Amino acid sequence: MSRHYIPRSDRAYRPPRSSQQPSGFPQKSKKSSKQKVDSRQKHPILTFIIWIILIVSGISGLFFMSRWEYLEVKSIEIIGTDRLNPDRIESIVNQALDSQVNNWWNSRNVFLIPQRPIKNTIVQEEPSVSNVKVLRSFPDKVVVILEERYPIFELCSSSECIFLANDGVAIASGGNSSLITIQRDGINTVGEQIFSQRTIDWLQNIVHMYSIDLGLIIQEIEVVLEGESGILEIGLIIQDGYRIRLDFETDILIQKYALEAVFASEIPEEQRSNLEYIDLRVPNRVYYRFHNQEDESSHSNPDDNSFLESEESSINVDQESL
Repeated sequence: MSRHYIPRSDRAYRPPRSSQQPSGFPQKSKKSSKQKVDSRQKHPILTFIIWIILIVSGISGLFFMSRWEYLEVKSIEIIGTDRLNPDRIESIVNQALDSQVNNWWNSRNVFLIPQRPIKNTIVQEEPSVSNVKVLRSFPDKVVVILEERYPIFELCSSSECIFLANDGVAIASGGNSSLITIQRDGINTVGEQIFSQRTIDWLQNIVHMYSIDLGLIIQEIEVVLEGESGILEIGLIIQDGYRIRLDFETDILIQKYALEAVFASEIPEEQRSNLEYIDLRVPNRVYYRFHNQEDESSHSNPDDNSFLESEESSINVDQESL
């Protein structure tokens, strides 16, 4: 196949490209955009007046809605009052709603209810409440959901008894309760964090193990030694008349197994009514004493931390065998 050369003069003419559009096409006009800018610059007062009207209208509308009787709170529903008086909680909520009603603000409007002040007031005035949720129910209702603390011990000092909640907070005055009593020196104030959650869990585990697993009836718990971090030593007063000494540092499972071992080998059930105390504070060793045992040492009082030196009966307990 042969190629034919086309002379340069016979080629089709192509005009050079230009940034300008051909005259046949419509040209974009910048006049319209300039006119818009000019119109804004010529009427700044009109624009300002429009904005003022919009702002005033918005404020007036909000003021009208805040005063609209249709949106004012007319009913309060209290949920979660197992032990608390719901009328008492409703009274606290009403006081909080009325506290911020004035010429400029209406806190009884369902949109403007003071949720945080309501929560704080309920928690401060009712220590039995641990958590509060305040919800709006349109158009005119407030729903208050409470989470109550529940008593697990009765905490007594020389002056009075109060209930101790599941998180270690003193919640109310006690007396004539079926709960296990904790004897503790000092002043116990309602609403105060008496014990940490870790200490409360430790006490509950001890009560469960010795009452349920071992079948012992605990009449009272004595706080023998207390430090900055919480309880260090306690004494369990058993219905048979003897005391079991425990400390916070030793694992409660090791103490439980050691007590089972000494009951099985050294202290049968028929002899426990004559038992004075059992000490489980020393790892791998259990000290115990009967009422009829003679001891000439002056350190035989189990309340004294040094009384272990005077014990006449003890048994070694190997942890590996437990």
